[in-house]
Amino acid sequence: MIIKRPRFFILVLTSLLCACAGPSLQYKKDISKLMANQNFENASAKIKNNQKKQYGKKNAVLYNLDLALVEQAAYDTKNSTANFLEAQKLNEDLFTKSISQNLGTLIINDNTLPYKMQMYEQAFTYFFTAMNFLAQDNFEDAAVEMRKAVFFLDRYRESTKKVYNDEPFVQYFASMVFEDIGQLSSARIARTNALNAYEKLKGYFEAWAPNSALPPNYKELGELIFIHYSGKSPIKISSQVSVSWDRLGFILNNNNSLQGTPKQTIDAVFSGLYGRTIAISYPSYIDNPYFGRSSAIVLPNGQKIATKNVADLASAAKLTLQEESNAIWARTATRVATKFILSKQAHDIANKNTDNKNATLLIDLATTIFNTATEQADTRSWFTLPAQIKMANVFLEPGEYDIDFYNYNNAGMPIDTYHFDKVKIKKGQRTYLWRYSSK
Repeated sequence: MIIKRPRFFILVLTSLLCACAGPSLQYKKDISKLMANQNFENASAKIKNNQKKQYGKKNAVLYNLDLALVEQAAYDTKNSTANFLEAQKLNEDLFTKSISQNLGTLIINDNTLPYKMQMYEQAFTYFFTAMNFLAQDNFEDAAVEMRKAVFFLDRYRESTKKVYNDEPFVQYFASMVFEDIGQLSSARIARTNALNAYEKLKGYFEAWAPNSALPPNYKELGELIFIHYSGKSPIKISSQVSVSWDRLGFILNNNNSLQGTPKQTIDAVFSGLYGRTIAISYPSYIDNPYFGRSSAIVLPNGQKIATKNVADLASAAKLTLQEESNAIWARTATRVATKFILSKQAHDIANKNTDNKNATLLIDLATTIFNTATEQADTRSWFTLPAQIKMANVFLEPGEYDIDFYNYNNAGMPIDTYHFDKVKIKKGQRTYLWRYSSK
């Protein structure tokens, strides 16, 4: 019993420390399947029922994001807006308050910190919230969201040299909303930023600027904007890779986090592990398969207007992870080195203070269990996002129109349809529609 009890307690401690890792892979797949089958009510209920089990307090931002987008897909704009605004507020609070869990990232893993949105995730919260307001013909509040978006993106672009330092579609959409309320100067600036970002991201994203051509009599017409949330976002998983110690060894002598550690301890760890390989966990993305490849809307006269890719969220997720890889590797290397150092120190202290070899073995066992179980990659992401956003626009005479939506597979066969009844087109105004179709 002298070994079993401490081992039990270390396992319990480890499980509690790892409980904040966010939604499981199976849970993500289950929600994705429900959404692909247009079963948004059950998807929403499943997310709510798993708020504590799959998310917890540290992933409150993610919970609100996942739920808000499912609610929007079901056209529950009121609750969707409330959850998007809550996610924004919680995310802002994380940046304005000091985070005391930094030690946890050094010893345990990145999951010990509350989840904060990536740049593209935050940018799209403004877009989705604006869409909710536009569905209610509330252009002023939609413009507020898009002003928040361009302010955030402009600051981000100025503060980072990353390739993906601006979100082109969100900037472009902001320009459209600014035009809607007559803020033409702001619209021109946002449109310029959007086109610059589209150009910069060529080769990285499968996305292009929306069609902006105007017919000669556009002032006498209204414009229909159709947005298709297409496909399934890739899922972030934990991959295990083997890394030679010499690739991580520099961290021991070049990281402030390890200052104060006795040099003989560092030397002992380094000499004991040099030339070996170490298994560490690292986040990566796997594609979440779907069949949709193209889409279109069809007017009552039979005219078909194909959508085009205007936002590539799947590539945004992958590029973001790629551009963060150096920082992730540095944190991982520091964490692995720190764990080995602490394990070495615990072993030496046990040897010094007792002649009981079983006690030393127990210490080694406990630290091994802890180090192995807590070496988890951060696999959290906003997984209910679509893979792409497609858009179609057409100018129409004022009036009411029945609009049909079709989502096609690779063979050109429709795999999902939806009928919009009596869509109102107003002179000199845009009308916005959307459909979430990820099959």
